[in-house]
Amino acid sequence: MGKNNKGRQLRVQVSRNVVMIGVIVAMVVVIGLVSETDGTRQRKAYGPMDIAEMEYKLERSMDQIKRVLDTTRAPRFAGQVPHTYGDKYRLAQSLTNTAIAATWNVLKQLGLQLGSDGAGADASVADREVVKQIRAHGRAVSMLLQVTERCSFVKKTQREETNPTKVVTESGLWSSTTKTVTTITEYHWDFTFEYQLYLYHGSDPRNVWKTLQAPTTRRIEVITYTDDMPHPAFSQVEHQVALNWLFNKTIDRVPSFEIDRAHNDCHTPRRNQDMESALEFFGKLQQWAQQTEGVFSRLRLVQDSKLRVDWAPSDTNRVFVPVWPLFEASTSNNESSTSTPLLSSDDIGLLLAEQVRSINAKLHDLARSFTPKQKSEALLGLEEASIAVLASHLQDIILQLQDAVNSIEAMLTQQLIAAIGKELRPEDFDEYMAYHNRKMFKTEFAPQPFSYAVRRPDHYPEGVLSIEPQDNSDRPVYTVVNKQSTPTNDGDRTVMKFALNAATNVEFGGDRYLHGWVMHQFSSQSSGHSMAVKNLVARARQFSCFVLMIGRIASADVFEPTHAMIVRNKDEFKIPLMLEQIPTPKEFADVIASLSPEQQRFARAFRSMQLESTLFGVCVVQIKPQLELLLNLPSDSLTKEIELTEDLLELFIKYQIPSDLLSYADDNSNDNNDAINNTTTISQQGKVDAVREQVAAMKKMLSAARERELKDRKAQREYEVGRVDEDGSGANARMMHRMQKQAVARGVMNSFHMLADMRQEESLSPDQLPSLTEPQQPQAQQQQQQQQQQQQQQTDGSGTNGRQLDYTKVPALLDSRLLALDTNNAVRPTIIKPSKQWTKTSYASLLSKAADMVTLDEDAQRTHRSEAFDLLDALSRSGVLRLDYVALHVVIAATHNFDETLIDTVIQQNVNPIEKVERSMLIVGTTIHQSSDSSQLISPTFTPSQPLPVDF
Repeated sequence: MGKNNKGRQLRVQVSRNVVMIGVIVAMVVVIGLVSETDGTRQRKAYGPMDIAEMEYKLERSMDQIKRVLDTTRAPRFAGQVPHTYGDKYRLAQSLTNTAIAATWNVLKQLGLQLGSDGAGADASVADREVVKQIRAHGRAVSMLLQVTERCSFVKKTQREETNPTKVVTESGLWSSTTKTVTTITEYHWDFTFEYQLYLYHGSDPRNVWKTLQAPTTRRIEVITYTDDMPHPAFSQVEHQVALNWLFNKTIDRVPSFEIDRAHNDCHTPRRNQDMESALEFFGKLQQWAQQTEGVFSRLRLVQDSKLRVDWAPSDTNRVFVPVWPLFEASTSNNESSTSTPLLSSDDIGLLLAEQVRSINAKLHDLARSFTPKQKSEALLGLEEASIAVLASHLQDIILQLQDAVNSIEAMLTQQLIAAIGKELRPEDFDEYMAYHNRKMFKTEFAPQPFSYAVRRPDHYPEGVLSIEPQDNSDRPVYTVVNKQSTPTNDGDRTVMKFALNAATNVEFGGDRYLHGWVMHQFSSQSSGHSMAVKNLVARARQFSCFVLMIGRIASADVFEPTHAMIVRNKDEFKIPLMLEQIPTPKEFADVIASLSPEQQRFARAFRSMQLESTLFGVCVVQIKPQLELLLNLPSDSLTKEIELTEDLLELFIKYQIPSDLLSYADDNSNDNNDAINNTTTISQQGKVDAVREQVAAMKKMLSAARERELKDRKAQREYEVGRVDEDGSGANARMMHRMQKQAVARGVMNSFHMLADMRQEESLSPDQLPSLTEPQQPQAQQQQQQQQQQQQQQTDGSGTNGRQLDYTKVPALLDSRLLALDTNNAVRPTIIKPSKQWTKTSYASLLSKAADMVTLDEDAQRTHRSEAFDLLDALSRSGVLRLDYVALHVVIAATHNFDETLIDTVIQQNVNPIEKVERSMLIVGTTIHQSSDSSQLISPTFTPSQPLPVDF
């Protein structure tokens, strides 16, 4: 007996587990159905519309549309019929008005019996007064679905179920029969569902205006197999939507939606204030309809499956939606006909009548699908099913309106791409603006590519300096350039300087370039990094070299280099530039307007620093002509002396040999004019040889010093191996090591005295080897002036010959002009900084074909900076000599920002970005060239779309 009870309990537990699994599976199915319904309804709200999808949907419904209109009619998708831009606006208005009328048809089925406009002929005096208040005074009116659910425990029951299968056991003459009995425990719950649907005015839901569905209560018994409550004991939800917009857009039973094309915010048929308001209302109405359908769909699955009625409309039984973007080609042969391809109001009326007919047919079929038992025992009856079907149809209307309106915008995009031949990218716009600027500006003021050869006049370039995109396209950026050249005398110009260290300042002249770099940025380029990364690229040719410095302009005559490097022998440095935008002048002024005077002064001071940080300086120093000046050599004397130049650089950079030990000095002891002329002739031929011999002597001395050092190290090692103290401590070896180090140090300090001995050994005459005394300053100054005159003759034909610009004042000037002239508030000053990781490409030898690429971190950058500063210290004699073969590039950058992508800017905002960037270029161009009249920069054959005012 005990065994039987144990087996019975086990069978009961197994049965309970099976029932629980079934309940869980059912719940998963319910959740999946509800989620699928919600996801389907939210498939597309305000996103882009695929024209192919709309054409496919229209093709499936075209037979029914033709049956409604006339089989001889030929309406088509609007994009397939010739039309004007104004027709697109009329189509958007027609679609919205059709959706309004279709919505009223649904509300009428829900019980809103007030006529098509909410105050028809069958409306009462009170209803007319409410509608009048809604339209005249903006009185709020809302539709509310209130749902209340209650669940309470009723009882617990147990019942036994006998398994019809019997087991017969035979043993000899005896047989026995066994059957299985399962005890099932059931929990009974009373589930009550109450709801009502009505309209109320004002802010208090208790101010009921019109009842669409009277308060209704439904009750069923829910049976579970656990004691967990299947539903909350009490819950109440309210889903409401405001209908003011719908009432305001319906007058005398006729939808009256129109688009105000004269409004400033009207850009396209889709992007305007009126359409945005319409889509906002319909979006909220769609959400209400989705929530309403979800309530009844969820409760439908609560009841027994035998009492459920499927009211979801299938593809073959869907209610007709009358909102379609249709045009019909005109049959008139008159080319001057002003008829529109839009469907007539009578045609729209036929489509709306078909909608009403299909709604009635659907509700009639739904009523026939309910059995008498379902009507009396089902949790949800015919009224609830009808509300769910109408809510589903209302969502279809709204989604169709959204898709149809978005298809108008998609047509514009498709037509623009077809007109151009491809889908434009920001790179294409860059290319066009370069072309446009060439047409707009005079030749001398047109933006130039930031790609400059490092060269002396009438010489082959030493290298190239450029700013290029990081995509290896080798297309330099374009900048507006104001070029200036430092004259021979300091005159009206200020010679600039930079510091090598706290004690050494180096003056420099040469060419100076003020660049205005106008960038543009679309939203597709603003993901983290503001724009496509640009590289500052410095390339040197074979057997060429120059010094590159990067920094900022600290004052009118001070350049502060933060980075420096020597570029030589096919080296290539790529320095990524970080672009950081600061607020526009108007944004800054608006933000600080409500700050205290102290806070405003602080913000202005900080912005002043930011504006000066927008000055990005790049300085290029040519090495060979400065070496000739330093060594007192004739101009061009080192051009073909490749090996000598390399040796000189090695002595200056690696060994830091003083330039006085290598420079040439004249012998002025002979006063005879003929002798002087003869000496000059001889010196022009022998100066380079004298320096070469001096370099060879220095290299020989260094080589001898290296050999002695190697010998000393070898002797030291031999000594350490062969001599060890008796106690094994090696103290003598360590002492000898210290003595050797001191001897080597003394040898290095005294190595320069070997030069005199070497001259005696090699029997060099004074005419063949110059003395090591300091060269006479008058001759050095005379040669410097000659080279400056040659450079000035080359640069007199271009650039500005006025007073020297104070570059630190340019950012503030540009900021003030942007505040006054940037009507779109779209141009932001941009700070340019070098990144922390650079790349250097070099070749191991002259014949090497494989390039070695290395990444330069901050430590490597400091090493390059030290080497470059050591060389500059030698070239300037620690600040004594001025550097004249120098080019200083000062770049001030600004970025014109667009809120959308390139295509969306043209299509959605109806903005021509060419005209906007054109105005920004004129603002920056007049600032760079210090002009108050933009017509001085513009070509006579070009008319700007938005000319700047004169004398701004």
